[in-house]
Order: sequence, then C-alpha cells, then structure tokens
Amino acid sequence: FEVAFFSAPPWSLWLLGRVVDVIFTVDIVVTFFVACTVPNALTSDWYERSPLKIAKHYMAFPCTDSGTAGWFWLDVLTVFPWDIFHVESIRLVRVLRLLRMMRLLGGIK
Repeated sequence: FEVAFFSAPPWSLWLLGRVVDVIFTVDIVVTFFVACTVPNALTSDWYERSPLKIAKHYMAFPCTDSGTAGWFWLDVLTVFPWDIFHVESIRLVRVLRLLRMMRLLGGIK
C-alpha cells in the first residue's frame, strides 16, 4: 500500500509497519516454544514438545513435511528490515508478507 501511494509514508503508517514487524518477530520467538504436530501411524497425530525437535522442525528446509516445516526462513525474510537497505524488489517482500499473514490466520497449514 505505502509503496504504491507514497514516496515517503506518513509517520503513522511507518509506525504501524514497525508494530507489525514487532508482532511478527515475537511470533518467530514464540514458535520455538510451541509444540508441533507429528503424525503417528498407530494412533492419531501427537505433539512434539522437545524444544530441540521443535527448532529442527521450524528451521527445516523451507516448506517441507507437507508444508508444515521450515517456515522459519520465510518468517525471517518477512521481518527483515528491507527498506533500511533500499531493496528495489519490494513486490517480493510484499508477497512473502502476504504468505506469512495467511499462515498466521490459518489459511496455510
């Protein structure tokens, strides 16, 4: 939005963007402590509670394990302050953020 309509976004819009970045950063940290689902052939799915195994699952190769593992790398790319480094490909960053927002809202499992 701000890229399309503003050469320099208003202060309130810039601040809103930073608040969203903080929320996404907190979500990255929290995800390391949230149990992840592990399929079990004998019974229904169960949850992995080991912090090391959760971290391995979260930091796996991007979007592996039927799209449930490896989201760490996408999450970091969406939170990285690209505007500070004047990256020209803002569209890619926006698409990544849209994917992340959909994942947070439960649209992508």
